[in-house]
Amino acid sequence: MTKEPTFAGGLLRGTWISRPNGKLTLIEDLRLGDAIITLDHGPMPIIRIDAEEHNATLTEATPDLWPWIYTPDQMDDDGLYLRGDQLILWSPGGCTDTLIAARDLARCPREQCRRLIFWPASVTWYRLHLEGHQIIVADGYPVGSAFSGGPLAREVVTKV
Repeated sequence: MTKEPTFAGGLLRGTWISRPNGKLTLIEDLRLGDAIITLDHGPMPIIRIDAEEHNATLTEATPDLWPWIYTPDQMDDDGLYLRGDQLILWSPGGCTDTLIAARDLARCPREQCRRLIFWPASVTWYRLHLEGHQIIVADGYPVGSAFSGGPLAREVVTKV
């Protein structure tokens, strides 16, 4: 029996989320019903917010909890902090947009996505649920909203 890949995903506390009229709101300040921008369907309301907090002791001892950083613009420390299974909208070399998990994108030599080698602090991961799977904008980058079944917004690539 083959286990299907799961994409729980998560964006780190402190991530800016794009909202209508050019507004940005920290992910931890969003509330149910707040509208956020989606690339395919315009503004949509948040229907559920998950927050998963891990203390510093657990985080330091569990490398899978350490954040990944996505920096496609080649900046070393200014990027999007996310979980390894967070889906990112990726369009390699002008190809069709696809979704790829951060940990899979890290295998591409020309892409700037890597797991941080150490994280001594607590982490809080947030997942934003909308109606269906959507592409939202987090810290200026297109990523997948939380996914809990049904069709994904784009095809997912797991092998690079």
